[in-house]
Amino acid sequence: MSDLQEMNRVLYRHDWTSVDQWASNLDHLADLSEAEIDELERLGETQAP
Repeated sequence: MSDLQEMNRVLYRHDWTSVDQWASNLDHLADLSEAEIDELERLGETQAP
């Protein structure tokens, strides 16, 4: 699973097993490029309920 897919699972779908996992993925947002943020947003939109 790619990092963006993992972040989508944790941040958009709120599917995390610990607060540390959520916090780690949230921290990782700061390291993403604009293109990666756009891709993460796109992934979130396509998998929204």
